[in-house]
Amino acid sequence: MSGVMPNQWDELAESLEAFGIGRNEASARYLRRSFFQVKDLWSKQHNAILAMGKIRLVMFGEAPLYGKKESYFYNAAAGATEFFTYKDAEAIVGPLLYSSRVQKNGTRPRKEEMLKSLAKAGVLVVDLMPFALNQFDTVVTYSSIRKESSYLNIFDKCWDPYLLPMLKLVLEHTTPETKFVFRYQVLRNLFERRLIDELGKLGRAVDTIPSIHESRSVNRSELLRIWISSAQHV
Repeated sequence: MSGVMPNQWDELAESLEAFGIGRNEASARYLRRSFFQVKDLWSKQHNAILAMGKIRLVMFGEAPLYGKKESYFYNAAAGATEFFTYKDAEAIVGPLLYSSRVQKNGTRPRKEEMLKSLAKAGVLVVDLMPFALNQFDTVVTYSSIRKESSYLNIFDKCWDPYLLPMLKLVLEHTTPETKFVFRYQVLRNLFERRLIDELGKLGRAVDTIPSIHESRSVNRSELLRIWISSAQHV
């Protein structure tokens, strides 16, 4: 996915017109830049998983916030957030030993340890939306439009150039026991049926895609149960 071509971005960018973002030059520049930076980070983590084994658990998120702080789960220089905390990771990989403090060289040893441990565990995050919307860099956020038709429109318009090729790539490196989950229940409510159907078209039969969301946190016991159930054939 790190090899996304400019014309593919042009196809993705067409959907921004539905939000009026494409008419804001500063936002358009930010969204393009963040898209390619996020994809490079995602590809690095994806490759790290493949170097150690197969993908055991795919967790569907919405999209990174990114912004000036470059807040993204697979950015080792950014701290963990409530999307998936250090404690959530420890439910699968066990205790993390390094400090979470930012070092003088800008690194975060605990975040780096978490990402390496999750790669070894075969856990991969796949965002359903390609654009890093946030309240500071774009005129809308996903939460502000989630109840509008434009929210689903962006998913539909970005399916072919963004999510479909990503899913095809992911499925190449799964096992029959690989599990799929949603991080948030709201995403499950909106997209479970669509993803089950699309995965089926790609040759992967899935009966249900549960959510591991619990209040504002992750249901760690459910996360661990699902991850353990993915161990067969790995």
